[in-house]
Amino acid sequence: MSTNLAAPNPSVQAAQAPQAAQAAQAQLGKKWSHLVYYFDLYCQRAQADPDPQVKDDIREDMFAHIISRLDALTRDAAFYTVFANFSSLDQPFLSDVSINHLRPKLDQVASTWSPLTNQLQLSAWLQSLSLPPKPSPPRHSPTVEDVEVSLHFSQQFNRPLRGNAPLRFLKFVLDVQAHFDGSSNRDLYFKATPIVQSSGTGKTRMVLEVAKYAPLLYICLRSKGSRALHGFPESDSGLVNYFSTVLKTTRKTTPESFPTEQVPEPKYTCDLQVAAFLGAWFQQLALELADKPSPKAKHDHLLRFIRYGARSTSSSSTNANTNADANASLTMSGTSQTMQVRHDFFEKVCEAALSLLEHAPPLDASQNSESTFEYCLKTPMGALAVQLHQVRDYLWDHHISHDDKHFLLSGAKLSKPPILVAIDECVDLVQTFTGKVNTDHQLNSLRRAWNFINRHECNGTPGTPGFWLVLLSTNSAASILIEKSETRGSDRAKGMQTAPTFVALGFDVIRQEALPLRRAANVSERDHLQKYGRPLWTTLRPTSFWEDAKLKLLDSSDSYDVKCRKIDKLGGLPNIEAIQHLNYNILASRLALSFLPVKGQIHPDGVKHDKLATGSVDRHMRILGQVVDGYRLDIWSPSEPVLAIAAALVMMPFAENSSNQDVESLIKKRYRTIIEGFQQGCLPMLYAKDVLKGTIGEFVARLILMAAWDAAKLPLLSSVGPQARNQDAAQSQTAAAESSTQTAPISAPLPLNDQRTREFCSPLRLRDLLGNMSSLTPEYWNLVDQRIDWVRKRLAGLDVASNNNNNKNNNVDAWTNFTHFDLVNFNIQDISSQFLWYCWKRGVAIQTVHEQGGIDGIIPVFVGDLERDFGTDEMPAHPSEAVAARHMTFVSWQAKNREETTSTARLFETLRGPSLVAWKKGEQALTEKALLTIWMELGTESSIQQSTSSNKRAQVLPWPEDPVSEALAVPGGPVAKKRKRAPSMAESATREGGGGSSPSTSRKAASKTRTSPQREVSGKETVKEGKVPDSAVAPPSTVHVPSACQKGFVLVKLRGVRRPDVYPCLDSLDIRTVVVEIVAQLVSLKRAISRPAYEEGNRWNMPLDLGKRIHDPGYIDERSSFSDPVEEAEQAMDVD
Repeated sequence: MSTNLAAPNPSVQAAQAPQAAQAAQAQLGKKWSHLVYYFDLYCQRAQADPDPQVKDDIREDMFAHIISRLDALTRDAAFYTVFANFSSLDQPFLSDVSINHLRPKLDQVASTWSPLTNQLQLSAWLQSLSLPPKPSPPRHSPTVEDVEVSLHFSQQFNRPLRGNAPLRFLKFVLDVQAHFDGSSNRDLYFKATPIVQSSGTGKTRMVLEVAKYAPLLYICLRSKGSRALHGFPESDSGLVNYFSTVLKTTRKTTPESFPTEQVPEPKYTCDLQVAAFLGAWFQQLALELADKPSPKAKHDHLLRFIRYGARSTSSSSTNANTNADANASLTMSGTSQTMQVRHDFFEKVCEAALSLLEHAPPLDASQNSESTFEYCLKTPMGALAVQLHQVRDYLWDHHISHDDKHFLLSGAKLSKPPILVAIDECVDLVQTFTGKVNTDHQLNSLRRAWNFINRHECNGTPGTPGFWLVLLSTNSAASILIEKSETRGSDRAKGMQTAPTFVALGFDVIRQEALPLRRAANVSERDHLQKYGRPLWTTLRPTSFWEDAKLKLLDSSDSYDVKCRKIDKLGGLPNIEAIQHLNYNILASRLALSFLPVKGQIHPDGVKHDKLATGSVDRHMRILGQVVDGYRLDIWSPSEPVLAIAAALVMMPFAENSSNQDVESLIKKRYRTIIEGFQQGCLPMLYAKDVLKGTIGEFVARLILMAAWDAAKLPLLSSVGPQARNQDAAQSQTAAAESSTQTAPISAPLPLNDQRTREFCSPLRLRDLLGNMSSLTPEYWNLVDQRIDWVRKRLAGLDVASNNNNNKNNNVDAWTNFTHFDLVNFNIQDISSQFLWYCWKRGVAIQTVHEQGGIDGIIPVFVGDLERDFGTDEMPAHPSEAVAARHMTFVSWQAKNREETTSTARLFETLRGPSLVAWKKGEQALTEKALLTIWMELGTESSIQQSTSSNKRAQVLPWPEDPVSEALAVPGGPVAKKRKRAPSMAESATREGGGGSSPSTSRKAASKTRTSPQREVSGKETVKEGKVPDSAVAPPSTVHVPSACQKGFVLVKLRGVRRPDVYPCLDSLDIRTVVVEIVAQLVSLKRAISRPAYEEGNRWNMPLDLGKRIHDPGYIDERSSFSDPVEEAEQAMDVD
């Protein structure tokens, strides 16, 4: 629809331009001068190159500054006085419709620009503009939406809490107090625990659950509003208004320096504002508790303030469905009652606080607030302590089990828990009155007030539990909670210890509710994927699930392109930082990028790093893993399938295309934009400040593997449509045999974007992944196919699939399933099939530690039919993931980022990776070690002499006929070190193919010794790459006899990144040139960190941490998924 814009009279403009220019200079001051400056630069650039079709980055930058300055001027009332043709109801200057209107006129003015008449020309141009009005907002019923959202989140908020985070948090508080209490050289300024973590991790829910163990007071000061869409529980709007209103309440004063002028200043100090509220809160609550006849009644009264919703007691799914309406009504009623109780109570508190403000004594000459705190707090805190100590004693004697008491007090010097006062979204108290220093805000006043409380409660007796402050926040400004004490405004605070931050919330806690998968194809179902990661994913509404997940990742409901355009038009340094944050966090969700803290960085790059770290937690769902040295943030990206898929949907925006757009072109453009933005905007900073974990070589390997997966999915995403998808569902057997990928059939047609999302999340044939890693010759493909076929036959030999005669099914193949990566923080020696199945079904590939011997990573592989039910001969209809685990093997990869080549002649056994241990003792694993290994020499562009590929950059090597024994040293070279065998490693007799002792493993091929195509073996001998020197061959009696699996093993060797026969996925997604730029960089960082006793266990539990026991059969407990199927059936029958 076109917009009609009125054309002002040119003659009138010319007459009024001098007057407008004069008025603008007088009333707009520097703002007008800055606009004139950029206007002049733009016009000069336009005259130097008058063709507007030629892209000029400098001219575009000047135009962005002009638009930015004009947008800023619209917030000044004088602008509308000077230029009456504009209105506050107009479209903003940043809008596309405004830009399309004003840009041609600006270019016309620039063609006749003169430095003598520049301001007149600028004024005339502005007067010639007539922007269209803002569109009317869409009509909707917020009441209906609010009720729906409140009901949904009330129900989700009251799901049974999984994990023991509340107990661990309370234990942390007690250990912190035991560590600091009574010690003169390590005293806390105030007794508090900040909880800083990204959205959806269960901070508030955990704190409210602590009310079962200790007295708890809770308020929420979220400033965005009281609607459930902004967060749940909803904010206490009355308290938000109180703190905002009293901060802005002013009085007129006459300063000595300007005796003829009166200036406003705050009527109440921040210290008084906070003290009055706390005093009124404590006093009102003490009065209400005093009326209760027993400690139990007092505790029940406290619970009324935090009972959000009502939890259903029905454990049967049938009953739950039958009583859904009743439960919903009960939940809504419970939430409404709680909010009404809180509203009425805090209305009285605010009235009492305002009275205290009016009657508080004035400050003394030194402006010390001690008298203010004394007046407002001393009596109320004493009265409340008397009441809450009764509640604490009651809970300790009647509600806390003996085991929990032992856990809480183990190693602590305290006898009982403290009284907890929790303030949610406390960073919204960081508000300052105009003209005051940054440290003069309500949050610092809260700290000072709590220092007063802690100094005066119980006469300061060490070991006595008293009031303990809990500060919760998601906002990036929460770094103020853990800043160094030297930066605070209070003299008493300087030099004292920072309150330790608690970060060890639950992760993967909902995984306990996951049912065993009935078939491997079910891994792409949303109900399965949302069980992993933070609890938030199970609370999102199904109708907008993936859109809400992307919103959480991007911190915006806009698409990536729209968000970037808004950032670009603002101009200046913040734009660059914002786009850095955006690109970094999109890739971090898939490639496991993590920050290490940078200590003491004063350099601007260090500041940028800190902003990226805090902004990532605040706006883009990164995880705060730990706080180092008391104030540095360690940012992690643990495995979260939903967040990884949301990132993939941003990188491959098939859901954003219109009917006339080419999906593949749209995806290529977006993919390159993000990768290139990361390479240009993020890598230089991360490289310069040495903060990116691991190495760039390992990062590029993950990037290429991700691109190979995405490129293999690209033709599927482009071709999926309603008709094709329904045909695939109707003819699933035929499509599975002919297609290179396969997904689970659907019972009803899905929306197009849901179909594409499901396609993307579905497993991918290993052969298709390799096809996007290299353009192999038929000879090389034959070696790969022989290896995969060998494993398929091996599956038949183990008789895993006898129930459905799967051995004759053409759908049995090797399948990969990784939408993202995660890092393990330990060396992997043996790996169990359970752990591989655990990783495969959550869609994660493993990046090993840098010190791992032989390999850099592992891609789990499922061998079988995706549609086959995991039944057993004993219980065909009973799914058992123990059966699924028997189908698991893996592909390993190793990446090198050196100009010189590296010989693999002696590394075959090492490159096979760790030993694979069967799910049950006495059984055989599907393979001894890796199915195959991908060797990537990223920085080496020389040809492989023996390769038959077109550019000699790819080669597939079978097991050598006479491999060198790993126990022998190469003459003149270093002695290969043996790796210790883990106690639970399977004996060689139980491994496939029988015979042969477990070969030892050399150190990871990552030494600093450089190798070349002709590596020196002795003074007279040289050996070509890929060949074994005669002098290195052991005597016949010591030569290792390879097993059948070793003989079938193949090494896929890829060299360089420039040639088209390696990594065709880079061309498919148009990112080869970007990857070539990245490969040249190398970054690594190692730092040892000492931690006090109370920090033991105070770290984020990573999803792959359980992999420390990955060689132990049966260690993963997901609803007894790996217990014996017969035992499961017997237990079920006993229960019935």
